[in-house]
Amino acid sequence: MEYGEGSYTISVEWPYESGNDEQDTFWGEAAYDFNEENPNTASLSLTIILIAQQRE
Repeated sequence: MEYGEGSYTISVEWPYESGNDEQDTFWGEAAYDFNEENPNTASLSLTIILIAQQRE
């Protein structure tokens, strides 16, 4: 069995200006409140399962 190496880049984009000022304000304030109430907690957490297989 041979072993190899690879790298992956994962990025997340969340535009802060959706064009809906009411909704943008709601989510902005909710994010601020969460950060104030949970200063030691990540605002975003991802769990990723990656399975790579090579077929002959």
